[in-house]
Amino acid sequence: MSEAGWRIMWLVCAFDLPVTTALARKRAAKYRLMLLAEGFSMVQNSVYCRHFSCLADAQRAAVRYGKVVPPNGKVDFYFLTDRQMGVTMSFFGAQSRKEEIYDAPEQGELF
Repeated sequence: MSEAGWRIMWLVCAFDLPVTTALARKRAAKYRLMLLAEGFSMVQNSVYCRHFSCLADAQRAAVRYGKVVPPNGKVDFYFLTDRQMGVTMSFFGAQSRKEEIYDAPEQGELF
C-alpha cells in the first residue's frame, strides 16, 4: 500500500445522546441526520464514520461537529488511518446479513 494509506484519515463518531423526552429524541435525530448530510456512513446505531484526505481536515471536522452536540449528550471522535480502517474486522450473527460497515471512498474522491 502506498504512503497515502497513512495520510488518509477516517473520523469515527461514537455518541450517546439522551432520548428520554420528545425534544431530546428530536435533537438526537437531528444530530444523526446532520452526520449523514455531512457524508458520514452509519456503522452502528450510534457510530458513524467518514473519510478525510488528511488528519488536519478530520480534526477540524471533529471540532465543528463537537460544537453542536445536543445538551447532555456525549460524543467521542476517533481518528484512524486508512490502513487501520482497512484491517477492521466485523462479525455478524447467524441471522444477520452481511453489510459494508462503511462506504469506501471512490478513487477520485481521495485526491
